[in-house]
Order: sequence, then C-alpha cells, then structure tokens
Amino acid sequence: MWPIKQIQFSTTLAPRGIDPKQKIQQTYLGAFRFEGIVQALLSPNVISYNAVISACEKGGQWQQALNLLSMMFQSVVSPDVISYNATISACEKRGQWQHALSLFEAMPQANVVSYNAAIGACRKQGQWQQALNLFEMMKEAEVVADTISYNSIISTCVKDAQWFEALTIFDAMFESQVTPNVIAYNTTISACRMGHQWQHALSLFEAMPFARVCRDMISYNATMNSFKMASQWQRSLRFFEIMPEMSSIDT
Repeated sequence: MWPIKQIQFSTTLAPRGIDPKQKIQQTYLGAFRFEGIVQALLSPNVISYNAVISACEKGGQWQQALNLLSMMFQSVVSPDVISYNATISACEKRGQWQHALSLFEAMPQANVVSYNAAIGACRKQGQWQQALNLFEMMKEAEVVADTISYNSIISTCVKDAQWFEALTIFDAMFESQVTPNVIAYNTTISACRMGHQWQHALSLFEAMPFARVCRDMISYNATMNSFKMASQWQRSLRFFEIMPEMSSIDT
C-alpha cells in the first residue's frame, strides 16, 4: 500500500515539446498514483475517475482507461456518460473497435459523443456495416446526429467504396438541417471516386461554391482522380487546365 504522504494526484499530461516516451510514462504515472489513492482509501469520486480516464484517453492508454473504469465498479462508484465516453474514445484511438462497441452497449444512456466515438472506432478499422448500424441506432434513439457523425459515417463508406450509401447520407444532412462542410463534400466526392462515379463527383464539386463552401486542394484532387478512375483522361486533362480559373472562385 502506498503511504498517503507520497501520493500526489495529478492528471496533467506532459507539456508540449516533451519526448513522446515521457508523455506515456507520465500518463502511466498518473494512473498508478490514482490507484494509490484508491488503496489509501481516500475515496475518489466520479470526477476523480473521469479526470484520470480522460488523461489516459489523451495519452492513448486504452488498457489503463479500461482498468480504471473497472475500478469504478469495484469501488461502488457509478460511471457516468463522461466515464464511458472517455474510455470509448481511448479504445477508438488505438483501433480497439470491439472494446469500444462492448462499452457502448453497456452504457445506460448514450449521447451524440458516445455514438461518434463508437462510429469512429468502427470506421478506423473498416467496419462500415457496424458503423452504419450505429448510425441507424442514433435515429431510433432520437439522438440528433451532428456534422462529426455525418462526416465519420461518410468516411466509412469511402473505405469500402459504398458510394451510393455515401450520397444517401450526404443528402440526409440537408433533410436533418445539418450543413455539410468541406470535409463532408470531399469525403463524398472521394466515395464517388472509389465507385467510379465521376458524374456525381463533378456535380458535388460544382455545387460547393453555391453552398458557400470553399473548395480546397483535396476537393480538386479527389474530383480529378474520379476522372482517372473512370478512364476519363480527356476530362481529367481539361479539368487540370482550367484549375487556375476555377480556383479564383474559391479565393
């Protein structure tokens, strides 16, 4: 058991510019000190646990975050939505989508942050069907999806060349009164590129100025690559030639 006088509870991560190994060491140290608090019977509350779990999440220490969440149950401290969200995010950052889903399913009540973290975990590991299921669950639970939700689910469709799903979800943003940003346009264009749907990619690209969304280099490259993917080399060449003229609209 740690002597009480040696316990210095701190969840602050290493300052900017510090060696990455030292960041990890400091995150572990904060977690171990916290375990010392529990052993010393100082009765940490849910705020204390959330602070340390969040520190582990920022440090990418998903196993430590899971251990701390388990300690909450052992200490008869009820985790709240912040406890779960931080732990799910920690799993998301390290590609632990199965753990993220298990935690999500164990939550008494999930919010938009919970759904976004779980969808992100599935997206990063190419589990597009799981991500779509979560997105549908949001609607059934009447949890309002935000821009992050839509961008994440569209990005999931890109990886699996699900261009039709991406377009459907993109259109649903307008119906839900969620304004697509440049990321939403670019990812949908990329989904069309992967599906050899250059006409849809070009339509989205041309619609961006009318929606007052400034096109960036990703917008141009994704659209031009959609021509290449569909063997439309003449269109690709013409598009390249008029890029300076079109870019003047976006400045």
